[in-house]
Amino acid sequence: MKVKIYARFDGGDMKDLRTGMGLTRKELATKTGFSLAAINRFEKGVKRVTFLDSLKFCEVFECGLWTKLHRTK
Repeated sequence: MKVKIYARFDGGDMKDLRTGMGLTRKELATKTGFSLAAINRFEKGVKRVTFLDSLKFCEVFECGLWTKLHRTK
């Protein structure tokens, strides 16, 4: 049985982190290995971020996955 785990890494957080680091969407795409179109869909909330996707983003954003999963606003 396959199980998909989705992390709570919403588009607003991703855009804030990306712009806070001075990265363009294209630069983030290059660093994560995702296409530019995928980054746009993640940021708009059209595409959900899987657990494995979150690991890639946390590596770029230098954040702990546990922190991202339990972030409060």
